[in-house]
Amino acid sequence: MTKILIVDDQEDARIIIRLMLRKHATVLWEAENAASGLQMIKEVRPDVVLFDIVMPGTINGFHACEMVKSDSELADIFVILMSGLNDLKDFEEARRSGANAYFVKPFNLSRLVEVVTNHKQYASTFLLENFR
Repeated sequence: MTKILIVDDQEDARIIIRLMLRKHATVLWEAENAASGLQMIKEVRPDVVLFDIVMPGTINGFHACEMVKSDSELADIFVILMSGLNDLKDFEEARRSGANAYFVKPFNLSRLVEVVTNHKQYASTFLLENFR
């Protein structure tokens, strides 16, 4: 089982993702912004973090991902970025930030579950899901 943290300012999005992932997680946490998500990451050391990109506050999902991946103690955490942003520059920014996957909203929840539950096999690749 996998320890998962969902970081999204939209409560509805967190609820839907939580409902889909809860049977695949040992423990599942939620945060409503990047700053609180980053604090939780340091405290609980999840296996997988799902960051929304556009959130209130000074830290967006790209920056939060970069902060996680640049910390040698946290760099092995599998980071999935989620957003309605569907532009090549956004995918390039996701890759540059060190993300393991980028899911364009709305995305296939079954595919998200598959990637989260098998995240170790995807650790050395960059997944791009639902590009239109």
